Amino acid sequence: MSLFEYLSVAFSIVVSLSAAQLLGGLRAALRPEGRYWVHLSWMGVTLFAQTLLWWEFWAYRSVASWSLGSFLLVLVNPGLYFLASSALVDAEDPRTVSWEDHYFKSRGYFFAPFFLVLPVSFLRDWLLLDIPISFPTNLPEMFLGAICLGCWYSSDRRVHAVLTVAMFVMTIGAALSVWLQPGGSSRLPG
Repeated sequence: MSLFEYLSVAFSIVVSLSAAQLLGGLRAALRPEGRYWVHLSWMGVTLFAQTLLWWEFWAYRSVASWSLGSFLLVLVNPGLYFLASSALVDAEDPRTVSWEDHYFKSRGYFFAPFFLVLPVSFLRDWLLLDIPISFPTNLPEMFLGAICLGCWYSSDRRVHAVLTVAMFVMTIGAALSVWLQPGGSSRLPG
């Protein structure tokens, strides 16, 4: 077993726990009496983002020298997704009556970690994969960050509806343009 394979086990466990948390709350969130499409959309985007995170981990197979610090840096994003997922799913009361009320009440706890995934990704890719942080290359991620900030600070339901649709379209577009190959090879240098 290589060091990458060894480390990927821990990475996969954290990503899986986060995804399992969302999937465990999906049944309650789909109940017709309390369902809220914006909340369900963010659950879907978060599950898909976690899948992309696991998919892109393949790019780190070429990291020559792992350290505890570099491994912890790679684990930050799965941890942030776990925090974000726990905000979307009400573990204390899975019979939440209104997912719309829950979503707006906990939006800060969801969007803060979801937003932080982006700067951590920039730093991680720069330090471990030597991918430069540059304006044109990282423009889609910066747009996604702006969407998260808008949702984090706004309590207007129409703003959330528009930004949720924008996030959904951007996520699908990014996945199709960047992450077709394991490791997101189309974004890797050379």
